[in-house]
Amino acid sequence: MRDGKPPVWMPAYGPKALALAGQKAGASSSSSPNPFLTEWMVKAVRQAARDAGRDPDVLTICVAMLWGRVRSANTNRRGARWPTSAA
Repeated sequence: MRDGKPPVWMPAYGPKALALAGQKAGASSSSSPNPFLTEWMVKAVRQAARDAGRDPDVLTICVAMLWGRVRSANTNRRGARWPTSAA
């Protein structure tokens, strides 16, 4: 809670959503299994917060990794990115 209000969590993946999360939200979440993409996403959210005059250090960033049974490398990649489409 900040100032008596719960933070708004905003899941974000693309550049526009990441910018909006940095500008408006108190927290952002992602489920990217790619560490390089995750690093880029965190930097984008924090930069958007700075550009909006906000302190990026007060944002909460959550990266949730998805786990499941692997049938093939292709199925695993598809399932890790979009869990509802995994076979």
